Amino acid sequence: MNLNRRELLAALLAAAAPAAAAPAAAPATREFRRQIPFYAGRSDLDAGIACGRMVLSFFEPEEHFPVADLAEMTSYTEGHWFFEPQLVPILADKGRKPTLYSDLNYQELAAGRGLDRFGPEAEKMVDRKALDWAAAHLNENNRRPAVALPALLEQLRSGGVLMIAADRATLRSEPLLPYCRCHLIVTGFSSGAVRVHDPSRGPNLELPLPLATAAFGHPAAGRSALLVL
Repeated sequence: MNLNRRELLAALLAAAAPAAAAPAAAPATREFRRQIPFYAGRSDLDAGIACGRMVLSFFEPEEHFPVADLAEMTSYTEGHWFFEPQLVPILADKGRKPTLYSDLNYQELAAGRGLDRFGPEAEKMVDRKALDWAAAHLNENNRRPAVALPALLEQLRSGGVLMIAADRATLRSEPLLPYCRCHLIVTGFSSGAVRVHDPSRGPNLELPLPLATAAFGHPAAGRSALLVL
């Protein structure tokens, strides 16, 4: 059968119409994984230092970062909570680009104001001198407002390491715990789960996304995350 130009065009448009009318499928979240060295901590209280070792070792795999050395470089005193800004100065000195996302006012906390969000243990667990030293290194180049966990996860596709603060009671499903914050390193994610290095529980653990989001978003955790490029 021979068709003239007008008839051929009409036939082509008719054939394409069903495909054009079909609704577009929502894209699934592509699974993401990143290889990051793992270091264990003795307890959740040491998770910040352990995560700091993982971050530094990711960028300098041939170097060794002993706990004592890192504690000195981050002004960390054993028996106290570790806060994300304490890693910023050393990372900047090493030529990395750390960006802190948080809704915590670290300067206010260092002055002893607003500690009640962390519970009754906060007054003795927060090293205000160390936090004041760390907060002094924050500026418009390395500090951003808090953002939702899914948005932070997507930024990982471009490179780097993501360290997040989590509320222990939510993360462990144990409401009565002596202190409330701990840290995790994100090693991957998919549409319904987040994979983390948990210094207390082990490497590459899979958390349901709702649990990870709830632990990250709890007021005591402060929606705090450190993205290092």
